[in-house]
Amino acid sequence: MERLRVRSNVPGPKPKFRHEENGAYVVKDGKGGINWYRHQDEVLKPHLLPFACECRQGENGRPDTVVMEDGAAAHKSDYSDELYISWEVVRMLWPANSPDLNMIEPCWFYMKVETTKKGGITSDVELREA
Repeated sequence: MERLRVRSNVPGPKPKFRHEENGAYVVKDGKGGINWYRHQDEVLKPHLLPFACECRQGENGRPDTVVMEDGAAAHKSDYSDELYISWEVVRMLWPANSPDLNMIEPCWFYMKVETTKKGGITSDVELREA
């Protein structure tokens, strides 16, 4: 098993969380997953919320603009709720255990099967030919 580089059922090290002054929990010194704080800092404030406000107002504005996010922990945070309220942006209600409403999602498995029947592309030359 070692020669094949296959892990046995030995769990890896537990992640170490540390608490920053701003209240964010960071895993591995900010590397890896996204938490509510990074989501606000890197996505909501600089990109999503200004875009939603621009869509709502503007010359050809759509006053009924609604933002849709899935149920990821960073999206469901109470801090995100407060931010949406302060920016006066409406968020679509998303049920906790909803079926996937995106029409492409059920197709991904079949697309993968069809595109890899002959095996995956392993070289740059094959990729260019395909």
